[in-house]
Amino acid sequence: MRLWHTTYAVFVFAMMFTVAREPAGRVAIVIFITGLCVLVCTLTGLMLLFRTVGSLGEADGLFEAVQCAVATLVVGTVAAYIVVTLLGIGASLVQRVI
Repeated sequence: MRLWHTTYAVFVFAMMFTVAREPAGRVAIVIFITGLCVLVCTLTGLMLLFRTVGSLGEADGLFEAVQCAVATLVVGTVAAYIVVTLLGIGASLVQRVI
């Protein structure tokens, strides 16, 4: 890690600690971090979903097509579960902060 990485990390933590002094700032930090996590998980799930749908088009036989369809359903279900869980965790953190 270079010196400017460390300087940037110190600056970000200083800004977060400054904002976190007020209750509204704490809520804003929780919402920002929760939203960022939800965005990353949603985009990851969407990319995996496109990958499984693409493999469905490349399937040679019926067994492979069924296998790809099941993989698509599993990816969609798991991604939705993770996003809803993250939103629930964020909501409970906001309630604890207030």
